[in-house]
Amino acid sequence: MASKTSASMKTLDELVKAMLVLSRAVDQVLGARAVQSASKTPLSSSKVQVLRLLGRRGPQTSTQTARFLGVSKPAVSQIIDAMVRAKQVTRQTGKTDRREVNLRITEKGRTLLNAVQQQQRDYVRSALRQAKGASATKWVEMMEVISNGLAQADHAYE
Repeated sequence: MASKTSASMKTLDELVKAMLVLSRAVDQVLGARAVQSASKTPLSSSKVQVLRLLGRRGPQTSTQTARFLGVSKPAVSQIIDAMVRAKQVTRQTGKTDRREVNLRITEKGRTLLNAVQQQQRDYVRSALRQAKGASATKWVEMMEVISNGLAQADHAYE
């Protein structure tokens, strides 16, 4: 019985290690390397996340953006200030409430986001070619199962 338990613990430890390595590789390759290849200027992961948020969901307030990034409003203001200077994002006052400021992605920001996403797709295509015969759909399904399971496990311990 003890050997069965230690074997499953060893397997779980190997799975944890593999997932952590995957996490670092994803962060490095799909995050830093893809952004570096797609952008002529340095672009932090926070800025890429802002572009992705505005590109997918449309205009957002600073408060919504700060909540999405998990940072304070002053921190998001610094990020947005830099993005406005780089002409990646614009600020527009609300039509009904002048105190409301909506952030919008610019054409330059959208072009940059598209370039980053294309570079990420290229990296993933390359990785899938190495996983001969494995369907992308199956990978997505398995990652969703694992992600949801980890999220549920986290809630169970809170």
